[in-house]
Amino acid sequence: MNPEPPDVEPTGQAGQSTSLGGGEQGGQSGTPGGGDGEREHSWISTMIDKIIPNLPGAGNRNTSAGNTAPMDSQPSGTLNTDGMTDRSRLDPDIVIEHARGARASVEERGNRIREERRARGIAKKATLNEHCDKYSRGIQPFIKFFLGGPTIPHDYPPSPTSEELEALYWVDRRSTIIIEQLERLRSSLSARSTAEQDFFLAQAEKEIRKNIPLPTFHPAPRKGVLSGGRPISTQTKADVERALALAGISRFTFEWNVPRDEDSIWNSAVIEVMGKKSVEWLGRSIKINEEEAGQAAAIIKRWLETKSREIQQYGGMNKEEYTTLKSQKATKALLQRWRKKIKEQRCSMADKVFHDIPQLAVVLEDNYCHSDIEEGSGGNNPVSLFPPWRSVSLTKILHNLNRMVQAQATHHKTIETNKKMYARSARNHAKTVGGAIGVSRDWPIDCYDQAFWKGLSKFEQDTLSKTPAIKISDIAEVLAGLCRKGSNTQPSGPSDTSASTRGQKRLQPHEAAGSDAGPSRPMNVD
Repeated sequence: MNPEPPDVEPTGQAGQSTSLGGGEQGGQSGTPGGGDGEREHSWISTMIDKIIPNLPGAGNRNTSAGNTAPMDSQPSGTLNTDGMTDRSRLDPDIVIEHARGARASVEERGNRIREERRARGIAKKATLNEHCDKYSRGIQPFIKFFLGGPTIPHDYPPSPTSEELEALYWVDRRSTIIIEQLERLRSSLSARSTAEQDFFLAQAEKEIRKNIPLPTFHPAPRKGVLSGGRPISTQTKADVERALALAGISRFTFEWNVPRDEDSIWNSAVIEVMGKKSVEWLGRSIKINEEEAGQAAAIIKRWLETKSREIQQYGGMNKEEYTTLKSQKATKALLQRWRKKIKEQRCSMADKVFHDIPQLAVVLEDNYCHSDIEEGSGGNNPVSLFPPWRSVSLTKILHNLNRMVQAQATHHKTIETNKKMYARSARNHAKTVGGAIGVSRDWPIDCYDQAFWKGLSKFEQDTLSKTPAIKISDIAEVLAGLCRKGSNTQPSGPSDTSASTRGQKRLQPHEAAGSDAGPSRPMNVD
């Protein structure tokens, strides 16, 4: 900060020199005008004000520890070690305030970065069609057809060779050769008149244009037959191959090993041609607006990036090993779709049955409430992995919801799908870390398994949930009474019981009314 001006102003020549000197200094170090320079550097003062802690009683705190008595109060002959041990120490309040502020700043910065990342993702997503829509899915078989119909990464054609990359510039090379030959012809006709030279040059250009061949194009060998999609005619195939040849593409393939942040001249040429031709081909069957037509090249590039990563990851793997891995991934994806569909059907049924119990609806909307599904060994039905913290009453409710969903199925395909989707070969506990780690939060207390709940500490219980109980056992008992076979004593069907029971199998002991179903029964999903 600038020092305060003296009380007595200098007069005469000295005052003038002081004023001039101050003006020159202000002009050199800041903006012209003195006061503007102070305003320009006022951020320094603001920053210092933020650093100074505004704590109550800050002026009364000691900045050092130990004996603060003056040196003269020491008795004569006494050793003074305070100067060796005294050191400046920060006040604990200052340390804690700074640490909390630093953590809050880091958390705020992280939240802002994540929000910006999501916003950028949304912005990019909005400008490009989804990979699963009809337009994007229609471009992919068109590309794969000219690649030979590959079904695994090993079937895709290899990247172009160095000679094929040089063939991209065939127009420049041919133009250079043609110009050289025409100049040689003109020099040989130098003795002739200008009219004769132009005549013979025109004849030579006509013969060259008539006999010059197109670049050779080698189609990719056929590897498989693509399922789905419209067939590609011979005329379309010839038109695309001619356009590729004119662009210098002697063999339809891509450079699969190009990094994502780098551009490839070969890939750019292929994408430009195939983007235009795919729009022309798809435009014969579906309506494509101008905006979608402009996205064709970007859609092909997105597909190329995904396929390049797959080829780099699995291209060197054994075909049998890749087939096994692909089958496992497909099965896992199918089981996850089943799990999602089971949850949606349960929630839809619960909305009708438990319309006035929102606490239970919240539990059913939790993904961790529903069991996970794993592939069964030896080709058996899938295995259900249920969370060990889920109460028995909640499990019974889920089982009865499954029965109600299957009972309302009418279409034959839906019935067959439900038989496969709800069939289980075993029910096992899911692996857990222990304690409150990985456990769903904010459930009603009686929705947790009682043995699990009692094994937690008071702090872990309060961390998991403070939601009051909803009498889940009573709800499960009422729902079980609705779904229990043989529980209805009032006849609602035909009175001829002998005819109605004809053809039914005899109940086994474990299938009697009121008994729990075994783990191998298809109704027990969880």
